[in-house]
Amino acid sequence: MNQKTLLQPNQFYPKNTELFNIIRYLGEGRTAYVYQVLDQKGRHLALKVMHTDLNKEMQDMFKGERNNLRHLTSYLSAFDEHLTPQFYDDFDISSDEEFIAQELVQGEQIVNLEKSSGAISEKTGTIIVEKFALVLQVLHENMRKTYSDMKYQNIWWLEDEQSIRVTDWNVIDDFTDEGMKRDLLKFATYAARIFVGQMPRTQGNLITEDIRKNPNWEKLSFGTQHFLRKALHTNPKYRYQSAKEMREDLVLLTQAWSWDRNELVKSLLEYLDEAESEDERKIALAHYQRAKMLLEIANATERYRLRPGDKDEYAHRINRGISGTDFIAIGLEFYASTDYKRALENFEAGYKKGSGDIALYRRWRDLGKMAISVGEEFAQYSKIMHDAVIELNKENYSAAVRLF
Repeated sequence: MNQKTLLQPNQFYPKNTELFNIIRYLGEGRTAYVYQVLDQKGRHLALKVMHTDLNKEMQDMFKGERNNLRHLTSYLSAFDEHLTPQFYDDFDISSDEEFIAQELVQGEQIVNLEKSSGAISEKTGTIIVEKFALVLQVLHENMRKTYSDMKYQNIWWLEDEQSIRVTDWNVIDDFTDEGMKRDLLKFATYAARIFVGQMPRTQGNLITEDIRKNPNWEKLSFGTQHFLRKALHTNPKYRYQSAKEMREDLVLLTQAWSWDRNELVKSLLEYLDEAESEDERKIALAHYQRAKMLLEIANATERYRLRPGDKDEYAHRINRGISGTDFIAIGLEFYASTDYKRALENFEAGYKKGSGDIALYRRWRDLGKMAISVGEEFAQYSKIMHDAVIELNKENYSAAVRLF
C-alpha cells in the first residue's frame, strides 16, 4: 500500500471539517481503509473510508454495508441482542467522500481464544455458537439474505459482555435454499473448530472428515456432541434444516450450563410430555431428541445426580418415542393418500410392537379403522374425525360431540 494514501494520526476527516480525528490506522479491506477515530461527541469509532479507485460494483458493495448493518441492528434488537457493530449516521455534515462510521469492537477475534489444543472452552463456545446462529436466523428469516462472505476471523468475543460481534457485512446475497444450506454447513464447520479445534473439510454439501476422531471430542459434554453430530451429519437430510432449528438446541445447551437439577428435570419432562402429545412426527421427534440431549447432559454431569429409577424411566420413554416414530411416519403417508388399509397396517404394527407413544398409535389406529369402514368419502371428514378421536381418547366426550 502506498503510505501517502493513508490518513495520519491527528489528521481530521473529511477535509475542511473536524468531524473525525484520526487516532490510528487499523487495516485495509477490499473496499476501504479502516481507522480508529475520535468523533466530535467523544466516541471512539471505527471509520471505513472507501478506496477512491473502485469500480461501480465495488462502490455499491461498500455502500451496501450501511443498509446491511442498519437492518441487522434493527432486527437483532427485537431479540434484545447486540451482535453486529453499531452503525452511526448522526452526523450533521455534507461531504462527497464515502465513509462508514461504526462501533469500534473492543474484544478479540475468536481465533485468539483457541487454546494449545486448538479448541475454545466449551462454555464460551456454546455462547459464541448460539449467538452466531441467531445472526444467521435473522439474516435468513427477516432479511431474506445469505452470508456469502462469512469468515471465521470476522467473529469477535467480548468477554465483559459474554457476547460476540460479527463484522464485515458488505457482501450478502439474496436468499435461496441452496445459499442457506451453504451457510448452515459452513457455520457447522466453524462450530467444529470452536469445540474441537478442527474445521472439517467439505466438498460441496459433503463432509469429508470425521471430527469424532479428534482427541478433543471425548472432552465435550454429550449435549455438545449431539449438536455437532446433527450439524455435521454425513447425510444432509438429517442435518439441521434452518438456523432457527440450530439455535433452539443451542439455547437449550447454554441454559443447561446454568440450570440446577430441578430446572433440568423440569425441562426434560416438559419436552417428553410435549413429544408424547404431538401428532406431527417431525415436531415430536425434535422434542424427543432434546429430551435425550438433556438426559445425556444429566448423566454426564455430577451435579445433577438423577435417581437411577428416574433415569431409567426417562430413558425408556425417550427410546420408546424415538424408535416408534417410523410406523407413524409411514402410516401417515398412506393415510394422506387415502390408502387407509395400508395406513392401518402400520398403525396396528406400531401399536402391537409397543414402540412409540401407545396412545398416539391407538388414536391413529382408531381413525384408520373408521376410515376403512366409511370408505373413500372419509377423506372429507378426516380432520374433524381426527380431532374427535383425540377428545374421545381423553374421555372429553362433550368436547368431541361439539365438533360435529
